[in-house]
Amino acid sequence: MLAPNSSHYEDLNNYSAVVKITYGNTSFLLTGDAGEQSEKEMLSEGYNLKADVLKIGHHGSSSASTWAFLKAVHPKYAVISCGKYNDYGHPHKETMKKLRSLGIIVYRTDECGTVIAVSDGKTINFNVEPGDYLSGSEIKR
Repeated sequence: MLAPNSSHYEDLNNYSAVVKITYGNTSFLLTGDAGEQSEKEMLSEGYNLKADVLKIGHHGSSSASTWAFLKAVHPKYAVISCGKYNDYGHPHKETMKKLRSLGIIVYRTDECGTVIAVSDGKTINFNVEPGDYLSGSEIKR
């Protein structure tokens, strides 16, 4: 378990358990609702954050997925769990811009439904096609 790393947070989302799962030559980093503070702590701890699949923190909000964290994880794929037409506009426009600019393939539950990633230790396959790079507030009703 890579986080939480502190005993007190103002933002309760930073208490999220962050777990890295490695199977053969593939890895998954599951961040729950962890935000910027938790990401900074993991970076400062010097953890090996590199992962093939990153579950984006806090539904893709602007309070998570910093440039430094995304570059350290260097994922090929990102999964964003968010409800369709949610009141918060998740995922946030800036988060989606970062993912696009880094060439990360995105799977979103608001567009793709249930996302299942299967690894044989060498490759990772998904049950659905990737989503797009629109923010939650840009998706047409």
